[in-house]
Amino acid sequence: MYTIIELILPIFVLIAFGKILKHFNIISNEGIKTIKNLAVNLFLPFTFFNIIIHGTFNKDSIILIIAGFIIMFSAYLLGFLYKPLFTDDIKEYVPYTNTCIESGMFALAVLNMIIGKDNLFQIIQMDMVNNIFVFTVVTTGLTLISGNKQSAKQIIKSIFKSPIIISLILGIIGALFNFGEKIDNSNLSSTYNRIISFLTEPLSPMILICIGAELEFEIDIFKKAIKLFFVRFATMAVLISSALFIMSKIITVNSILIKSMIIYFLSPSPFILLMYTNNEKINKFISGFLSLQIIMSLIFCVIISFI
Repeated sequence: MYTIIELILPIFVLIAFGKILKHFNIISNEGIKTIKNLAVNLFLPFTFFNIIIHGTFNKDSIILIIAGFIIMFSAYLLGFLYKPLFTDDIKEYVPYTNTCIESGMFALAVLNMIIGKDNLFQIIQMDMVNNIFVFTVVTTGLTLISGNKQSAKQIIKSIFKSPIIISLILGIIGALFNFGEKIDNSNLSSTYNRIISFLTEPLSPMILICIGAELEFEIDIFKKAIKLFFVRFATMAVLISSALFIMSKIITVNSILIKSMIIYFLSPSPFILLMYTNNEKINKFISGFLSLQIIMSLIFCVIISFI
């Protein structure tokens, strides 16, 4: 019981701290933006790179990657079936709110604190699919909704300009050539580990403070967003359960993987949704929807931690 409190309490404290800082104008919107840019473009890529080069890709990796893709793609397709359930101003966004995960700014930060960075490799293999899906299917679809068009060249360029995608590619190359093991056995091991520690340890606290600062608590918006939330929750719950059942017949599914997948796939939709909403009313709704997801995801983390 005490261990669970130790794991979960810091998450709530950091989020509450972010809310307090924003309330008293100690941190501004521009400050939040700067912190997020640092987290997403510097700390997170180094975290990904370090974890991947120290991982081992095998048969299980293929299963995890395929499972991740099936979950993302199935949720996306089901989103189109759900569109008639929602009003005209919201329904176009449903396929994109229903799929993908805000991993960098939520899921991995929370998982890092709950299961530890040494246990993140399995879920990061699934997250590779998530990031590719976000920067292709989701961004392209949202761009079209906003009235803009992207050429195939622009889509490919945006993918390979992403620091996260670059770190994933370099990490995979590094893993194939056993860079992690070579670094650990070299004279530079101590220096490398100190540098990585400086560049990765601030990730979770910084992200959680930003999340707290941007949380919205408007009951009217929550009431409107609750249906969208439960549609996504039900979809992910069924897909996770099905995936874990099938995976257990093929590979070893341990308690850490089960816990990681539940926390990961029940995390909020990608925050990038807010970058593609031109309408102020819709933007406010999406902000409230994401805030509701964050609150509920944290509640699920508490429940899952008792399992």
